[in-house]
Amino acid sequence: MSNIIFLFINNIKNSSAHVRPLEFTESFISLISLSISSINEIIKSTNFCLYINSECVFVIKKLMS
Repeated sequence: MSNIIFLFINNIKNSSAHVRPLEFTESFISLISLSISSINEIIKSTNFCLYINSECVFVIKKLMS
């Protein structure tokens, strides 16, 4: 009987030891995904601003000539 209890307690300890790293891994993956999404949005915004800037420069050059 005591062996069964010991095995049960051992399994609980092992399972909780595996759950915690998995939680951290899932959280870490979520943060990386969010960071990548943010970087992609920043790149899109920057590209749009550069496009608008180049259009403004083009129009100003046309007006000046």
